[in-house]
Amino acid sequence: MQKLLISILKTPLTTKLMPVLFLSILLGCGFHLRGSIVIPEELKTIKITPYNPNEELQRKIIRALKRYKVTIAPMSAKKIATLELSEPTFSEQVLALGKNNQPERIKMQISFFYTLYDNDGKLLQGPANIISSKDFSVNPLNILSADSERRIVKEDLFQDSIAKL
Repeated sequence: MQKLLISILKTPLTTKLMPVLFLSILLGCGFHLRGSIVIPEELKTIKITPYNPNEELQRKIIRALKRYKVTIAPMSAKKIATLELSEPTFSEQVLALGKNNQPERIKMQISFFYTLYDNDGKLLQGPANIISSKDFSVNPLNILSADSERRIVKEDLFQDSIAKL
């Protein structure tokens, strides 16, 4: 049986079809290459308002923009593209309760607004609301794992929101 399988895999037709089969499976599952975003030249330098370096989402957005070689200008810069960001809001909704009325399934959501202006202050995009949510299970008997799960879900929500932006 093993020899038959090896001989089938070594046939010329099979060796040509395997990469096609692999790519179709990979693309069919929703895989996309990262880094395929093209930033227009007029958005290569941008300022963020209100600038709040202590706000976690804003720090992550700045890091993501810098990965795409976008320069973050100071708030005082004039005649420059502007990204206005609202403070993000987080919410949790209990989806399922356990035997002792303890939450077992939770939906966490992040929401924020953004508006993008060009160098002359003309509206390019927005105002738009970005909403990301994720469900997760909680073990009511293990509080520490629930807290770490919340941190992981929050990080996933940040990444999803930044990708949508």
